Amino acid sequence: MDRYIDDVMKELGNLQLKEEQKTVIESILKKQDTLAVLPTGYGKSMCYIVPPLILNKEDFTKKHTSLVISPLKTLMKDQISSLREHNIPAYGLLEGAEKEDLAVTCIKDGLASILFASPEVILVKFWRDVITEVYKDRICVVAYDEAHCISEWGLDFRPEYGKVGLLQSIIEAPVLVLSATIRNDIRKDIDRALGLQQHSTKVVATLPDRSNIFLCTDKSSEQYEVELKWILEGVKQKKGKFAKTIIYVNSIALCETLYIWIHSELKSALYNGESIIQNRMVEMYHAHTDDESKQRIMDQFISIDSTIRVLVATVACGMGVNIPNIKLVVLWGLPSTLLLLWQETGRCVRDGSFGLMICYAFKRSVSKPCDICRSNRKFQCKCSSQEYLRSLVETEQCQRSYLLRHFLLDGMSRQLLPCNDFNCTENCHSCSCVKCKCCIVCRRKCECSKNMTKDEIIRTFLED
Repeated sequence: MDRYIDDVMKELGNLQLKEEQKTVIESILKKQDTLAVLPTGYGKSMCYIVPPLILNKEDFTKKHTSLVISPLKTLMKDQISSLREHNIPAYGLLEGAEKEDLAVTCIKDGLASILFASPEVILVKFWRDVITEVYKDRICVVAYDEAHCISEWGLDFRPEYGKVGLLQSIIEAPVLVLSATIRNDIRKDIDRALGLQQHSTKVVATLPDRSNIFLCTDKSSEQYEVELKWILEGVKQKKGKFAKTIIYVNSIALCETLYIWIHSELKSALYNGESIIQNRMVEMYHAHTDDESKQRIMDQFISIDSTIRVLVATVACGMGVNIPNIKLVVLWGLPSTLLLLWQETGRCVRDGSFGLMICYAFKRSVSKPCDICRSNRKFQCKCSSQEYLRSLVETEQCQRSYLLRHFLLDGMSRQLLPCNDFNCTENCHSCSCVKCKCCIVCRRKCECSKNMTKDEIIRTFLED
């Protein structure tokens, strides 16, 4: 591997591999099934991009291919474009076989080094036959990205994704399971679906900590007019300089209610300048938002100098969305699962700067059953993960450690959990104390914050 890795990384734009990425790639090259649980933004894609490129250099008499199964079509299209810019032949089975275009012809001719596929399309007989006839002996790894979607307990469960395990009966290649967040129960589902054995699967896992995000989950009333008023005041005062913010809610109806309230309160202050749509600082995004508006909002919100400062959204603004400079994530109501809470938290400050997650856990949201119990018409939910989520509101422990403990896989040491036993400088406007920047529980234990309200603590971060 070391003999060719430098050449491959130069071809990819002089990138540097992290130790965990190297470990995963080495495992794949040894033909070992591998589970890689690596944080968002860690470069998980390198784990399936690099192996065929190394093998092509080791054995130039044979072409090698990574087959990547992913539920995120938009992300796959972006990766295909990026790889082609580096002259790496990447193609996608993203639609049915009825359209014979250049990409389909190239795939059938066996030109792909990286072959992406959605779970729905890879199960179509036409494409399974192409895989068997053209790529079967060339595939060096079958990678399952966002693999938590395979499990009924995972976020964004996709029934079709749970059926892709039948690929293992026609392809003799190591399996790579990729996700940022997998719990033990989800792992068991994935192992069952893909026919993996825990004792023979290499596990490369890090806790999905985002130490650059201050965590604040606290009890609240359901009076958004009172609890969220500070956001409106901030938009009025700072306009285009207000921290870029997503407010996540649990339903389309609530999304519309909050948006209408903000609209009516801000009036002309809703706009940064002339009252035209291009100057609107608050927008709304949910599953029923029309496609044209979705595209307009995302194109605007993703830009560095976006006019949009606050986006009220449901989980429709979720997987595959990568907006680097979101400073503030507000969860109005406790999400339906701990996984969803952590995923929505992870939308914050992907650029590596410092940000905040504030969850308003009002009573009605705390008592809700989990998604699976609700779908089975069980309205009294006592699932262990849901009880764990509810107790987050009550705990006097560090909220970060409490949340991350839920993501410890079997065999992972509890010593990986963050420890905030640091002295406080008692000057939290410019404090480098880890405790002050950890979570609301740790911050309240600092001498400098004992007499501060939650809103006052939040403002110390937003004033920076």
